Amino acid sequence: MKRTAYFLIPAITLKILLSASSNCAAQQENTSDGSDTTACIERKLQGAGGSAFTVPDGKSWVVQELTISSGSYPIRITSVKYPDTLQAGEKLRTPSWLSEAELLSEAEYTDLMFSFKIKEYAPE
Repeated sequence: MKRTAYFLIPAITLKILLSASSNCAAQQENTSDGSDTTACIERKLQGAGGSAFTVPDGKSWVVQELTISSGSYPIRITSVKYPDTLQAGEKLRTPSWLSEAELLSEAEYTDLMFSFKIKEYAPE
């Protein structure tokens, strides 16, 4: 099941795609803080450069992947590092500028979309 949520921020529209993943929910994962979690949701967060996402109360996020795209093919970003686990209230920010963006077409930087793949855990 997929759900889409839109958040309007001045001059930026953030799009969050939610999808329940059977392999994510079925596997037991260990987070970096040592707590065991048995259920998670895989999410895809998309936003323009400089956007920020806040981890919801009672949740924690683990960033799996960051890509950038101008509507064509995505480029995986490996030069940006994030903490192993982001806890409730912490912010996940998209970079304001990346050298990898120069590899894409001559689209204006405002046309570029950053996409995070994350796992969201809800402690039991």
